[in-house]
Order: sequence, then structure tokens, then C-alpha cells
Amino acid sequence: MREEQPTSHTPACPSAGDQLLKAQALADWLGVTPGALAQMRYLGKGPKFIKLGGRSVRYRVSDVNEWLDAQTRQQT
Repeated sequence: MREEQPTSHTPACPSAGDQLLKAQALADWLGVTPGALAQMRYLGKGPKFIKLGGRSVRYRVSDVNEWLDAQTRQQT
């Protein structure tokens, strides 16, 4: 009987929706300034964000897509 060797466990790569974006990257993607994102965070009107401590803010791609879907309108 052969004994199995332990294998190293590599964490799974996050799915595209779980990737984290810095505020600057999201601002570039949305065509707004990082200051506009900060204002949205302050007012509670932007996408959900993650606070990593201090002033470090990240946005999960899936949360941004969900927020964008909620902004979609058919009329004004």
C-alpha cells in the first residue's frame, strides 16, 4: 500500500467578479475622477467598497457591475 504524499495547497484564483480594483482604476474605467468616487462613497450613492485599513479603498468588480445594473434606466 502506497502512502500519499501531502500536496501543497494553492488558494484558488479569484473569479473575475471577485477581483479588487483601486479607486484610480475604477475612476478610469467609469470616466470619472477619484474625487467623484470619494464623494459617492461619502454620500452612499456609489458602488459598495471595501476599506482595507487607513485610507486604502478597493472595489469588487462584481459589486461595481451590480451597481451599474441598478443605474440602468429606460427613461428619464
